Amino acid sequence: FLNGPSLLETMLFGQMTMSTNQVESGASQNLSKLIQVQTHTYFQRSPQEDGDDDGEARTRLGTGGPVFSCEEGDLLRSAAISLVCELVSTLHPVVIAQYCHALVRLALDALQLESSRPVRRSAAMLARELYACVLREETEDEGTERKATSAMAIAMVCAGEDKLVNALTRCVTATDVDVDDSVAVKGKSRLVDPATQSRSEEALELRGELGIIFQMATVVAKSMEREAKDPAVEAVRKALSESI
Repeated sequence: FLNGPSLLETMLFGQMTMSTNQVESGASQNLSKLIQVQTHTYFQRSPQEDGDDDGEARTRLGTGGPVFSCEEGDLLRSAAISLVCELVSTLHPVVIAQYCHALVRLALDALQLESSRPVRRSAAMLARELYACVLREETEDEGTERKATSAMAIAMVCAGEDKLVNALTRCVTATDVDVDDSVAVKGKSRLVDPATQSRSEEALELRGELGIIFQMATVVAKSMEREAKDPAVEAVRKALSESI
């Protein structure tokens, strides 16, 4: 839509006024751990214990359960990422490709560094929407002629997409959470969150469908990198720019 690109740029690079003070705006470490433990126990209950069928269990995993009052600051940050997800799912892939470095870094940093449940869920959803955007670019047809350029896949590779895959895999396998003798993020508590795992798994499933596309994109990205470092290519580009 008309104002989509400018809105996306505002969401990514606009001035932030929200407080990031964890003591004032978030839960204490002990309280945060208690909330996560109780929520984790709730989601891990078997259907026989609470009478849920498989459909309701999937719904609970998708919604992520209740949001506690001390998580309101995290919920606002999560909502901002969710809005970015909506823009990624709506705008044309060529437009999204221009912001891939910022989008991939946003999802990667949130998954690796955040302990907030709502923020990590939104980050996993952003990763899923980025891969869905690649799939949309590769499958859309314009008239009778297919004009997919894989610009989105190439941009993601250049932005460090392989690191995002590793972060999503660690999330699904629960190797990025606290264990008995160590913590995942210093000074914070991070336990398994089934909703984040579910969205990360969906992102990896889409990535699996796009395996060949990303292999080709990697080849193209490496070729572009070599050309950028080639003095002969740079000299030709400079000569062409001066002749225009």
